Amino acid sequence: MDNNSNLPQLVFLVEDESLKQFIASFLSVHFPQLTEEQYDIIEFGGKESMIKPPRRRDGEKDRNEPALLVQLRAYAATEQKIIIVIDLDDDFDDQHLRPEITLKSKLEEFVAKVKLLSRKNVNFGEKYRAITRIAVIELESWFLAHPDAVCKVYPNIKPSDFTKPFHYPKPRDSLGKIIRDAGYHRGYGKRDCDYPSPKTRAGEFGKHMPLLLIKPVPKNREHHSFYKFCHGIDEIVRGAVKLQ
Repeated sequence: MDNNSNLPQLVFLVEDESLKQFIASFLSVHFPQLTEEQYDIIEFGGKESMIKPPRRRDGEKDRNEPALLVQLRAYAATEQKIIIVIDLDDDFDDQHLRPEITLKSKLEEFVAKVKLLSRKNVNFGEKYRAITRIAVIELESWFLAHPDAVCKVYPNIKPSDFTKPFHYPKPRDSLGKIIRDAGYHRGYGKRDCDYPSPKTRAGEFGKHMPLLLIKPVPKNREHHSFYKFCHGIDEIVRGAVKLQ
């Protein structure tokens, strides 16, 4: 990566703190050549605050821009490379939305609006500045897709505790049940829970998740989205040239 600037050369724009912690740990294990000075991870405190305009206050004539768009605009005049990572979640079910209004399309629209060259819009062999990646369905889906990582974070859990073939339509609830059944976090999901959710251990998961650079077979949405995440980081670190 280029080192001709005092600015971080790679910037991750992510939905929340759990994704930030996960990516930081993941980079430290799989991309040790990246120093903390060479990248930055900015979280937005949730999807709504990231991609939706703030609510108009009384007396305001115009709606402000979404925080993600404001942040992207600030990078337009630099040479920094941008990776946007966000959960799909149930409220963005692409089976019930037209392709042009899916979450990824919305992110690509933001990138185009500030005239950043997206990987999606270049030919093979050409350079780009920005890449968008979706965690399908959510961060917990990636954890569930890699039982070895879950077992390392929670040693009481066994590989046999996971369903085969892979099927977790509600990954957050499913992971919570597996954890509770193994004796952890028995209050998880209840209002009086004194234990943190698995997302607060996202940094630990980042240390144990694999760097997936070969397309998974058989393919499912969860494994494939994690492969796209890994491949995107690897490609942009190698020079942000579209290779495949």
